[in-house]
Amino acid sequence: MFCVDSLNDVEICPVSLIIRTKPVGGGALYLGGKRAPLSVGEPIDVHMACAGGLPPDPWAAEESYHIPLDDNPKIDWLSKPLWVAQVSAAANLVAASLSKDKVVLVTCHMGLNRSGLVSALALCMCGMKPDVAVVLLREQRHDYVLCNSKFCTVVQVVGGEMFKQAQSRNNRRLLPTPK
Repeated sequence: MFCVDSLNDVEICPVSLIIRTKPVGGGALYLGGKRAPLSVGEPIDVHMACAGGLPPDPWAAEESYHIPLDDNPKIDWLSKPLWVAQVSAAANLVAASLSKDKVVLVTCHMGLNRSGLVSALALCMCGMKPDVAVVLLREQRHDYVLCNSKFCTVVQVVGGEMFKQAQSRNNRRLLPTPK
């Protein structure tokens, strides 16, 4: 796991395609920072902004949501039930959008921790194991995705429960298996 004090000097591409729901005609999950380009090559159906301060939606998404998440690495987020409920609700919205084959863009300041957390939990809700979701996000976006160890714990605990619930609801995966 990567833990760093400052990501200010880290070079990260503005936006990354994480996964497609179907090879052809499906939706997609994109992860990006505040400098994500206005076009990802296809229209954005849902934009989930996870940074503080209400950002504009320059992507002109059909649906735009804002959840101002704190990403302080010193806070035990699992001890904050309201925060866990808010993050879970955001992840549920992303997962529901992906299940409808919508194109989803999840953003935060750098496109690493807050957006990574919501995206990882959404992937767990879609039937992906937490550790697989984290590896996929890091492979597709950057090694520093979820470098906040407290967020990794949330993904393992909360995402683990979400994965179990997804498995009990339905024995089929909503997303393709990552390569």
